[in-house]
Amino acid sequence: MYDAFISYSRQDLAAVTQLKQACDSLRLKVFFDSASLRAAETWPDQLGAGIEKARLFVLCWSASAATSDWVQAEIKQAEMAKKPILPWTIDNTPLPDRLSTIQAVSCASNAATVCVRYSRHDPSDPVATARCAAIVASSSRPA
Repeated sequence: MYDAFISYSRQDLAAVTQLKQACDSLRLKVFFDSASLRAAETWPDQLGAGIEKARLFVLCWSASAATSDWVQAEIKQAEMAKKPILPWTIDNTPLPDRLSTIQAVSCASNAATVCVRYSRHDPSDPVATARCAAIVASSSRPA
């Protein structure tokens, strides 16, 4: 099981690597292609399985992602699997119409914290709620 699947265009690797590192620092288990794909197995099968096993689909959205066939296929797989989609916007490229009503998070914000809230927060657990509130509060303080 993964806390999140990170979908992105290779052209955005520098920005997305920062997101991956933030997730790692929060001990989130993330499917990230360069670290998660296994040799001698097909990409489509592994990507599909990664999406299926993730609690949250993080869509790193940009002009590059909008034109990536891989990103489009991953979005479709996430929708078919009924995964919550968190758009993490890298630039001002509008989201596809079918995702335009989903609240996005800017790459300037702490998306890793949002991943924690979506993937690990059990609203019926008061301890988890307190931890989540503490993480969100600490990430929103000015530097």
